[in-house]
Amino acid sequence: MLNTKRVGHIVLFGGTIVLLFYVCSIGIHNVFRYNAFKFEYLDALAKYESEVKKKEWYEFQINAQDRESYWEEKAKMELGYVKNGEVVYKVRTANPGKSE
Repeated sequence: MLNTKRVGHIVLFGGTIVLLFYVCSIGIHNVFRYNAFKFEYLDALAKYESEVKKKEWYEFQINAQDRESYWEEKAKMELGYVKNGEVVYKVRTANPGKSE
Protein backbone atom coordinates (compact mmCIF):
# COMPACT_ATOMS: atom_id res chain seq x y z
CA MET A 1 0.00 0.00 0.00
CA LEU A 2 1.32 3.43 -1.04
CA ASN A 3 1.61 6.15 1.47
CA THR A 4 -0.90 8.96 0.75
CA LYS A 5 1.75 11.55 1.49
CA ARG A 6 4.02 9.95 -1.14
CA VAL A 7 1.18 9.88 -3.71
CA GLY A 8 0.49 13.55 -2.99
CA HIS A 9 4.14 14.39 -3.59
CA ILE A 10 4.16 12.46 -6.89
CA VAL A 11 0.99 14.22 -8.08
CA LEU A 12 2.39 17.60 -7.03
CA PHE A 13 5.68 16.86 -8.82
CA GLY A 14 3.82 15.79 -11.99
CA GLY A 15 1.66 18.91 -11.86
CA THR A 16 4.74 21.07 -11.38
CA ILE A 17 6.44 19.46 -14.40
CA VAL A 18 3.32 20.03 -16.55
CA LEU A 19 3.15 23.64 -15.38
CA LEU A 20 6.85 24.13 -16.14
CA PHE A 21 6.44 22.82 -19.70
CA TYR A 22 3.35 24.97 -20.18
CA VAL A 23 5.16 28.12 -19.02
CA CYS A 24 8.17 27.29 -21.22
CA SER A 25 5.94 26.77 -24.25
CA ILE A 26 4.27 30.14 -23.64
CA GLY A 27 7.70 31.78 -23.40
CA ILE A 28 8.94 30.17 -26.62
CA HIS A 29 5.72 31.12 -28.39
CA ASN A 30 6.12 34.74 -27.29
CA VAL A 31 9.74 34.83 -28.47
CA PHE A 32 8.59 33.82 -31.95
CA ARG A 33 5.77 36.37 -31.84
CA TYR A 34 8.23 39.09 -30.75
CA ASN A 35 10.58 38.26 -33.64
CA ALA A 36 7.70 38.37 -36.14
CA PHE A 37 6.50 41.72 -34.78
CA LYS A 38 10.06 43.06 -34.75
CA PHE A 39 10.56 42.23 -38.45
CA GLU A 40 7.16 43.74 -39.27
CA TYR A 41 8.08 46.89 -37.32
CA LEU A 42 11.47 47.24 -39.01
CA ASP A 43 9.84 46.80 -42.43
CA ALA A 44 7.21 49.43 -41.63
CA LEU A 45 9.91 51.76 -40.27
CA ALA A 46 11.98 51.41 -43.47
CA LYS A 47 8.91 52.16 -45.60
CA TYR A 48 8.08 55.17 -43.43
CA GLU A 49 11.61 56.58 -43.72
CA SER A 50 11.50 56.06 -47.48
CA GLU A 51 8.20 57.93 -47.71
CA VAL A 52 9.53 60.77 -45.54
CA LYS A 53 12.54 61.17 -47.86
CA LYS A 54 10.25 61.17 -50.91
CA LYS A 55 8.03 63.79 -49.26
CA GLU A 56 11.05 66.00 -48.51
CA TRP A 57 12.28 65.66 -52.10
CA TYR A 58 8.85 66.60 -53.49
CA GLU A 59 8.61 69.57 -51.14
CA PHE A 60 12.06 70.71 -52.27
CA GLN A 61 11.01 70.41 -55.92
CA ILE A 62 7.80 72.35 -55.31
CA ASN A 63 9.64 75.11 -53.45
CA ALA A 64 12.33 75.24 -56.14
CA GLN A 65 9.70 75.93 -58.80
CA ASP A 66 9.09 79.32 -57.26
CA ARG A 67 12.53 80.50 -58.37
CA GLU A 68 13.26 81.69 -61.89
CA SER A 69 16.71 80.09 -61.80
CA TYR A 70 15.05 76.66 -61.45
CA TRP A 71 13.18 77.05 -64.73
CA GLU A 72 16.23 78.44 -66.47
CA GLU A 73 18.37 75.48 -65.42
CA LYS A 74 15.61 73.04 -66.31
CA ALA A 75 15.38 74.55 -69.81
CA LYS A 76 19.16 74.33 -70.20
CA MET A 77 19.37 70.73 -69.08
CA GLU A 78 16.35 69.29 -70.83
CA LEU A 79 15.89 71.55 -73.85
CA GLY A 80 19.45 72.72 -74.50
CA TYR A 81 18.53 76.38 -73.95
CA VAL A 82 21.42 78.86 -74.37
CA LYS A 83 21.16 82.59 -73.61
CA ASN A 84 22.42 85.22 -76.03
CA GLY A 85 26.11 85.81 -75.46
CA GLU A 86 26.47 82.70 -73.30
CA VAL A 87 29.29 80.28 -74.08
CA VAL A 88 28.66 76.57 -73.64
CA TYR A 89 31.45 74.02 -73.42
CA LYS A 90 30.62 70.39 -74.07
CA VAL A 91 32.99 67.78 -72.72
CA ARG A 92 33.02 64.40 -74.39
CA THR A 93 34.62 61.45 -72.68
CA ALA A 94 35.93 58.24 -74.22
CA ASN A 95 33.65 55.24 -74.11
CA PRO A 96 34.94 53.03 -71.27
CA GLY A 97 33.90 49.80 -73.02
CA LYS A 98 35.75 50.72 -76.21
CA SER A 99 39.44 49.77 -76.56
CA GLU A 100 41.67 52.38 -78.15
